[in-house]
Amino acid sequence: MGDQLFRATKSVSSFALACPSIAQNNVDREQEGFVGPVREVRLKCLRSFKVAWLVSIERKIPLRMISFNAIGNKTKVVSYDPANAGNDQTEVYRYDSGGRKIERI
Repeated sequence: MGDQLFRATKSVSSFALACPSIAQNNVDREQEGFVGPVREVRLKCLRSFKVAWLVSIERKIPLRMISFNAIGNKTKVVSYDPANAGNDQTEVYRYDSGGRKIERI
């Protein structure tokens, strides 16, 4: 009985690996929480301060930028470090013809 259960479990898990469910095929755009045709998203914060208590200055500081291809998969993610302007982290993604992620640089 134990051997039959092992074979049944093994065949079910092999089938699950060979045939992923539709829910697992969500594109990156949907996993990030976006709906519809989105090509690029830029997240910025607004910093405001006063100079000599008279003039108010506001600066938009980038935090993150995500680019998507036509299918909705991420092609590039740039994370900006507001404290250190030269310390940006960039990730580039490549996909095969089936839309599966093959490389992350």
